[in-house]
Amino acid sequence: MTLQARNTSFKTDPLEEYKWTGVNGFLSEFVDEIWIYGGPDMTLTSQILIPQWKACLAIVRKWNPSDQTLKDVQLMVFGPITKARPHTPEPGTEIIAARLWPETVANLLDLPLSDISDQDIDGQHLPGFDAVIRAAEMGKSQDCVARALLEGIALNASTCRSVSDTTHAAASFIRASHGMMDIGRIADKLDISDRALRRNFKSELTLSPKKYARLIRLKSVLFCADEMQHPDWSGLAHEFGYFDQSHLTEDVRKLTGQRFSSLHQMRRASP
Repeated sequence: MTLQARNTSFKTDPLEEYKWTGVNGFLSEFVDEIWIYGGPDMTLTSQILIPQWKACLAIVRKWNPSDQTLKDVQLMVFGPITKARPHTPEPGTEIIAARLWPETVANLLDLPLSDISDQDIDGQHLPGFDAVIRAAEMGKSQDCVARALLEGIALNASTCRSVSDTTHAAASFIRASHGMMDIGRIADKLDISDRALRRNFKSELTLSPKKYARLIRLKSVLFCADEMQHPDWSGLAHEFGYFDQSHLTEDVRKLTGQRFSSLHQMRRASP
């Protein structure tokens, strides 16, 4: 099995500490993207982890920065983040992870999202991932570890039951519209009542579709701003469906506890 990327290369954040790429084929029904953070010889900046309703299955390697020897390997599950929190990794931290669609996590890993939110869970007990742990312990390359991680997910995915088509489709519409599609319009497209959609969505994903859409829109606008040294805040508000700039900045503040401009400077390490 090969790592099937949507793009031929990884996208990289402005600090060049974090990179990511999507996957194609069968696994795209379960995995949003593969992401890699840090490395043996990297000193990473402190950041704010923003709220997001996804879980990640990750290999975390700790390296000795002085001689780049491997100190520790763990398989971890990072739960959804409901409250923004600071993150200051120690030097030599490396994370190779698969970000999973929220509607697949409970069945794929037998871990309900509500039980793991705001937690980092030891994943050593999860079946099907011995090969990725061995590859990581042997010091294999990031690409090799990522492939082994996807192979373990594929093994589990082949036997797990899927969520309802309605919930998966609703979540997909929200993601495709960057959180801007009206929930009532989504219900109409799926030929289901607005009330039934909201009830089923919350039952399976443990948060409302409206809150999920806010988190998707937050990520979209932050990643768009990351590409600009001096963002046009008013233009971003218009592009991502906020009433105006004040609505955008207030929503970012409520979700992250940070001013948008301060958060942007931190994410770009700007003065």
